[in-house]
Amino acid sequence: MLEKLKKEKKGAVSILMVIFILTLAGAFALLIDMSSTMFGMKEIQSKIDMAGINALYDSIDLRYLRNEEMGVVSNGGVISSSGNMTAEVISGNYKSIIENKYRDELNSIKYPGTNPKVRKANVTFEHSNFGLGYNSAVNSSGATLRPQIILESIVSYDVPASTLVDEKTKSVTKKVKSVHTGTDFTVTTTDSGVDGKKTVLVHSITRMVLK
Repeated sequence: MLEKLKKEKKGAVSILMVIFILTLAGAFALLIDMSSTMFGMKEIQSKIDMAGINALYDSIDLRYLRNEEMGVVSNGGVISSSGNMTAEVISGNYKSIIENKYRDELNSIKYPGTNPKVRKANVTFEHSNFGLGYNSAVNSSGATLRPQIILESIVSYDVPASTLVDEKTKSVTKKVKSVHTGTDFTVTTTDSGVDGKKTVLVHSITRMVLK
């Protein structure tokens, strides 16, 4: 009888040890997955920002700079330092030009992830003081508005994920606050389950200013 109780006790301990080991392994895998995702997001953030800067730079028509004007290539429009703008700016010709260059840049960079997609892109060519530290058209020191192009985007990409956190297909909707306008907008992504990948979103804003 005593021998039977000892065997049963050993069996119970063995089961508890197996459960403990499996739980520990799961927690460790989850920790590794979260760490790699965070590291990947930091790296991709800088590269997406750089893609935005490159797209804006490639969109600038350098011929206009000598006249203190900012122009976009391929007849995208021109804004002078005093705020005069051509009809192409008003009609928004610059938007598709810059967005296409941005997508080309995203597809050309290498980063820890696959399948980059521009979920949201707002391009604005304006005469403003956004980001310049001035609250009015002319502040007390005489600083004025400037021509600038602002590119704000939400980009999704897939990163490797443990099966522990990649169990099922799910649709995720996130509310994002625009840095430029201050308004909220939503972005929805669908994360396919059990494929060893997880979809993450990166918010980026870059601008080019004529000073």
